[in-house]
Amino acid sequence: MTEGELTARTIGPAVHRGVVDRAVSGLERLPGTAVPWIVAGVIVLALAAHAASWIAGEAPFGEPVPELLLPTPFLTYFLVLIVVLDGVAHSSFDDFRVSLDEPADLIERLRADLTSIPDIPAVVAIVLWAVIVNGGGGESDGGFVGQPITGIGLSVLWFLTNIALALLVVHTLRQLRQVGRLQAMVARVNLLDPGPINAFSRLTAATAGGILAIGVAFAAAGDSDDPSSFGIAIEVVIAMIAIAFFVLPVRGMHGRLAAEKGRLLENANSRLQLVVDRIHRMVDGDDLSRADELQKTQAALLAERDLYLHLSTWPWSTGLFRGLVSALMLPIFIGIVLRLLTRVI
Repeated sequence: MTEGELTARTIGPAVHRGVVDRAVSGLERLPGTAVPWIVAGVIVLALAAHAASWIAGEAPFGEPVPELLLPTPFLTYFLVLIVVLDGVAHSSFDDFRVSLDEPADLIERLRADLTSIPDIPAVVAIVLWAVIVNGGGGESDGGFVGQPITGIGLSVLWFLTNIALALLVVHTLRQLRQVGRLQAMVARVNLLDPGPINAFSRLTAATAGGILAIGVAFAAAGDSDDPSSFGIAIEVVIAMIAIAFFVLPVRGMHGRLAAEKGRLLENANSRLQLVVDRIHRMVDGDDLSRADELQKTQAALLAERDLYLHLSTWPWSTGLFRGLVSALMLPIFIGIVLRLLTRVI
């Protein structure tokens, strides 16, 4: 039994689309794109929290409360990133599906699994993250003892933000795991047609970019006048996680591409050796009647071997990798270097 057949048999029954899946699907089915709807929804939540604070007289009417504004960009970003990654996942799967030799119903189920967030893992993640946040004091409203309405509004906003972050973590880990399973189901890789094989690199790059954007924001928000070792360590960890999310889901395909490249080179070298042996026999027998023909064959085989030697075994395009490094990773590492120099100077 091949690895692809084993993976196909372990897919299991169709995923039941629960509350979370229906909520995300509802966002994606809104007119236009989901992004402006998410932004508008978060703004409405922030305005509602401000209105309650204003009505209760805990803040001057019409004056923004900075504490109530702080969670809104995080909540917006986490929700938008889930929707954006789902869109990239569907696009990548459409290009990749030609590599699958599976029944149509299984392919549709695999497509659904790629963007599914089952309710049970979602609830577990939300509870675990709530325990971590509360245990670490991350969700604090201690400064609003005399302003209970504002404190409640702040707690609700942070609660929703933490839910969105927990869902994003579950969504990302399941999605990248599914990428690895899908690539294991490919019956045969074709180095001369890398499009389908490289399709999911767009998704892993988008995921890495989403993580790195958090690192960029963290570096920008850091205090460059007094950079802490902890802050620098956090930036390094974020960069390492992003690299892992880009590389690890497709590492199996790299091995298969390398093996296929080795097979092609072995075949080309065998044929080239055969031609060289024939040339040697012709020279030894002082019979050069087929010299021109064998010389052309040798040149063709050498060109074929050179072609194989230059084929990439990485399941992503060079442009995509360079773009990811230059657009997002470079600013983080520059920020780390500058913070280190600030500490030294």
